[in-house]
Amino acid sequence: MKKLISITLVLLLALSLAACGSQSGSTKKEYTFAEFQAALGEKVAMDSVSEKSADMIGAVQGIGFFVGDKSFELYQFDDNAKIKDAEDGKFSFTIQGFGTFEMNSTVNGKFVLLYKNADDAVISAFQSIQ
Repeated sequence: MKKLISITLVLLLALSLAACGSQSGSTKKEYTFAEFQAALGEKVAMDSVSEKSADMIGAVQGIGFFVGDKSFELYQFDDNAKIKDAEDGKFSFTIQGFGTFEMNSTVNGKFVLLYKNADDAVISAFQSIQ
């Protein structure tokens, strides 16, 4: 009888530990660039969308677009150092033959939004994509 109770307690303990170790559904979705662009497009009206030469600034992929009269650039980076550089709200990059540029930046995972003039609605929409 004692063995049965002991085995039952061990099994219950093992099950409870397994349940504690499982992940909840709160993990962030891993977006492709196209999926992230589409999610942002559902939240804000993106006009005049054009592809950017993302590799010139060390990004994997990028687009430019307008919301009203304000221009934005959306990039995907795989280089964590570049993402970290953008986290302080400013992103500097050099384009050979053209010089060094600095733009305001907002980071969401591996995606960076660059802009000269802030638009709170666009920034909020960008940050809300989970």
